[in-house]
Amino acid sequence: METKNVKAKTALVFKTKAKFDKVPDIAMSHLPKMYETLEKLGLEEKEPTHFIYRGASGDMDKEFDLEIALVTNKSENINGPYHFKSIDPMKCISTPYKGDMKGLDKKYHEIFADLEKAQYKPSDEIREVYHNWAGENSSDNEIEIQVGLN
Repeated sequence: METKNVKAKTALVFKTKAKFDKVPDIAMSHLPKMYETLEKLGLEEKEPTHFIYRGASGDMDKEFDLEIALVTNKSENINGPYHFKSIDPMKCISTPYKGDMKGLDKKYHEIFADLEKAQYKPSDEIREVYHNWAGENSSDNEIEIQVGLN
């Protein structure tokens, strides 16, 4: 767990309300179309895919704001379900995770216990940066968990 200052960035974003159990379906539905949109515009993803959660908690039945973001180096005016926006800078605790998605919940419990011990006050924003995605059940997934700090 390290403290990190994440810089602002421009991204193609899909925003919706979600519950945790629906995130995989939303991702599978929208990510291919988002990559297709970037390709049509002649743009490339400049960083790994970001999943941004605002207002998420340990309550699996509670809805939160979800943004799926493909970081680019410029934006365009487009119509449709996707739009370009600036993702704000964020001071956070950054923690790597390697493994299948079933183990992610345990990792979050560890992170929040460590934050409490260190007397950090988390914000309502969490980002998952997918450095390597090999599949839901793969031990080869590499995810950077960024918990915003107040």
